[in-house]
Amino acid sequence: MKEFDTILKENDIVAKNDYWAYPNNMKLYQYSSKKVGIKIHLSATVLNYKVIVKRFLKWNIKYKVGFKVSKSLKVLEELNSGVLGYSQTGKFLTLYPIQNSKYINKILISLYKMYNDINSVDIPSDTPFLNSSVVYIRYGEFKPNHKFYTDNRDGYIPQNIKRKITALNFTSYFTIPKHFKILNMIRKSSKGGVFIAWDENINKLVLLKEATKNAQMTLSGRDSVLSLYEEINLLKGMNREGYSFIPKYINAFWVNNSLFLEESYIPGKTLDEIIRNDLKERKQVMSNFKNILLIIHKLHKFDDYIIHDISPANIIFYNKRFYLIDFESFSKSEVKVSTLYGTRGFFDNDYDMNDQTIDYFALARVYYFLRNAKEYRQLSEKRQSFQLTDSEIQKNLWFKKCMNHSYKNDEDWLVGYEKYVGIKQ
Repeated sequence: MKEFDTILKENDIVAKNDYWAYPNNMKLYQYSSKKVGIKIHLSATVLNYKVIVKRFLKWNIKYKVGFKVSKSLKVLEELNSGVLGYSQTGKFLTLYPIQNSKYINKILISLYKMYNDINSVDIPSDTPFLNSSVVYIRYGEFKPNHKFYTDNRDGYIPQNIKRKITALNFTSYFTIPKHFKILNMIRKSSKGGVFIAWDENINKLVLLKEATKNAQMTLSGRDSVLSLYEEINLLKGMNREGYSFIPKYINAFWVNNSLFLEESYIPGKTLDEIIRNDLKERKQVMSNFKNILLIIHKLHKFDDYIIHDISPANIIFYNKRFYLIDFESFSKSEVKVSTLYGTRGFFDNDYDMNDQTIDYFALARVYYFLRNAKEYRQLSEKRQSFQLTDSEIQKNLWFKKCMNHSYKNDEDWLVGYEKYVGIKQ
């Protein structure tokens, strides 16, 4: 108990009533000025409270979110025992963020990653953010005002709030819903499965992507669930006119601890299939290759996205059109990405900048292997470093500048392709 008291004292956090402690100088923090809104609870027990509060206080040096915390371990014990009411279970830390949806989503994702290695007690009145055991969301009053709003602590969240936080809209099931008929499993990996299914509710073929909790965890706390969640948000954001080159978002739901994305099914073959099997479509792909460059240019220019993981397995060619099918690695250009990664052979391990030239490099490699199908098959067979052998392509100025990250913008990159590659096909 003395250790917890010391933590509060060292961080100038003082008890303001019988249960809660606040920053002594609350003006240093941003508390919501609204009467009601989204608040975030961090769950803790008397065994894990120390790591919960220490990580939060360090994290909050940057974010300055207004908060309160249990004033003692005795209070936390009372909260979790139900003495103070069933709905109060687990509510160790309460955050009162300013009510800006972009800001709230940002801190929810940051907190999810920070506490992704910790199990804690459920908070009955709240909704967990994704499947976090620590980070919970609740809509309620910031100060009691029953004339304005009655907070029943029953988990109710208004629809206008749900529209702002995608994770609040996912239904949970114990098994795959019965209206899906699984027809084929495309692949199964450590992060989950990818399935072709028939959705009887809409009478269409669909693709189901699965992400399992804690799979493919990075040092930053990002796991496959968070990656798929961000893909869901991206697809929802681009579900508009002029973006027919990506699948359409249909739905998302939980099956136990796995998150599923339902998206429209795109027929056709991946470039991986076309190159690996040396199919006749390979020449069609090469003759239409500039179109995939234009798709990437559109995402760069109008959405400010960097794709990161461009490879033959992530591009479908059908009816002379290209489609992108994997979005887990997308990032905004201004975002600092802690771990840069991509598919082996299409990612420059010696380049550590998060910029558009990563995509130039990958697409130039895709073009190279379209011209050299045998080398592509060898790439997948060899685990050690792989050397390109086609000296003619490597002398091509567009290819060389892509490999060296020399192009400064999309316009020069596209002009270079037309000048040094397009007219020679």
